[in-house]
Amino acid sequence: MDPSDGVHDAYTERGDPVYPTGRHLPGLDDVEQQCWDHYVEASTRICTLLQRTLHSAHGLGLSDVRLLALLADAKDGRCRMGTLAHELAEHPSRVTEQTHRLEEQGLLTRSTSDRDRRVVTATISATGRARLGTAMTTYAGIVRQFYLDPLTRGQMTATGDSSRRVSEELRRLR
Repeated sequence: MDPSDGVHDAYTERGDPVYPTGRHLPGLDDVEQQCWDHYVEASTRICTLLQRTLHSAHGLGLSDVRLLALLADAKDGRCRMGTLAHELAEHPSRVTEQTHRLEEQGLLTRSTSDRDRRVVTATISATGRARLGTAMTTYAGIVRQFYLDPLTRGQMTATGDSSRRVSEELRRLR
């Protein structure tokens, strides 16, 4: 492999590429690698805690709470399935399965549009709003304890701004 091809960052004296070991990502310096590792570990741990706690306490996963919250915030509690998939950054078939499961629990209803039969919408039910309300209290408690409380106000706003910037870049990919 040609060292000038830009694929690898390090080469042996013979010109062979040096492949990274462990978690170290090629092209990242030690500080960048450490920041990335901390981000991945923290986000994985808090999402796992949220998932486990929400499921145990309310029978809902984190993605279920996020979907129901989107519906609760939408005009008339209704949203197109495609919009839900986009906002949740999920494949449409995954959202279809999820809404089917939530519909079976009475938390939402799905219906086709009167104007365009190809368009399917989901609408949160009164039961869904009630269940979401209790789940959001649990969710907020975890966010407060494990995300907000360990940070100063400045750190919190810097983290939030950084996450917004990353999210905006990723939204452009869809």
